[in-house]
Amino acid sequence: MKLFRKLFAWEANRTGALNYKEIDSACIKETAYQYETKTMFIRMKNETEKQYFDVPPRIYNALLNSNNPDQFFESFISRRYYSL
Repeated sequence: MKLFRKLFAWEANRTGALNYKEIDSACIKETAYQYETKTMFIRMKNETEKQYFDVPPRIYNALLNSNNPDQFFESFISRRYYSL
C-alpha cells in the first residue's frame, strides 16, 4: 500500500496536478500537500524538490502558518518523515 501511495504521489507531482503555495522563507520556495496520500511536496529555493510521506495534515498546515518556516521544517518535518 505504501508503495502505491508513493507512486501515486510521484505521478500527481509529475503531471502538475498539485496546488503549490509559496512560502515566505529563506530556503523553501513553495509547498503542496496531497490529502489522499498524506504526501507533502517541497520545492526549495536551490531548485531541489522532495516528497515527504505519511505527513499528517496538521503538520502541513502548521508549516504554512509558522512564523519561521525554515526552523519548523528542520525541527518537525525533514528528519521525522520518510522522503524521496
